[in-house]
Amino acid sequence: MNLKLFVFNGGPAPRRVVIYLVERNFNEDASVELIQCTIAAPGAPALAPGKPPGSVPLLHHPATGFTLRESLAIIDYLEDMAEVQGLWTMRGRTPKDRAKTKEMLGLIDAVTTDVEYAPAFGCRLFAPVVGGEQSPAAVRWLLSRANQSLERIAEYAAEGTPWLLRFEREEEAQVTVADCALFAILQYAENMFGWDLTEDHPRLKTFYGAFKLRQSASIPEGTWPTQLTDMTKDWIEY
Repeated sequence: MNLKLFVFNGGPAPRRVVIYLVERNFNEDASVELIQCTIAAPGAPALAPGKPPGSVPLLHHPATGFTLRESLAIIDYLEDMAEVQGLWTMRGRTPKDRAKTKEMLGLIDAVTTDVEYAPAFGCRLFAPVVGGEQSPAAVRWLLSRANQSLERIAEYAAEGTPWLLRFEREEEAQVTVADCALFAILQYAENMFGWDLTEDHPRLKTFYGAFKLRQSASIPEGTWPTQLTDMTKDWIEY
């Protein structure tokens, strides 16, 4: 494929794609080159040699100019490529299975958005993003929304497996794209802000504990350095 994937390890959206790539384990001839970007400050652009304009993750094919800038679209495209190669599915084979996967991904995306926006309204590190106009009420509202979505994810999760979904006619539950996306935001919240989003959700705590043991859960050194996370603990009262 000769694709270039521009990412920034510290962000939950790029992180979900990187986790997916490790889990997917493409054939050697399916080249996806990971390129780490730098971000100078919250709200600053992601920079790397050869990177087209846009946020990360960003998938780019230099020869054709084909570009995708949304994490779930990138995962869906790469999953199409994997299935063409005859690899196992990570999103289900039947329309019902795929609908369940999309339902779960929609809820996970809602959690990700709320958890990403909350710091802009309450963490002093992110105050410049909103011009200093921060609001404890906005933080409480966003975190409440995230918790409601997490409740629904836990309610919809399959039983008898730590993973979120078990597809029809599947003897043993496998990790899916939904698992990759949920783990990314739970890991980000824990390491960036010290939040345990599974605290009130035993089903999701089981999931998180199991996924932490996987190779894809390994955090690259320096992803969330202490000098950064010391500042992310500085919040206005909410």
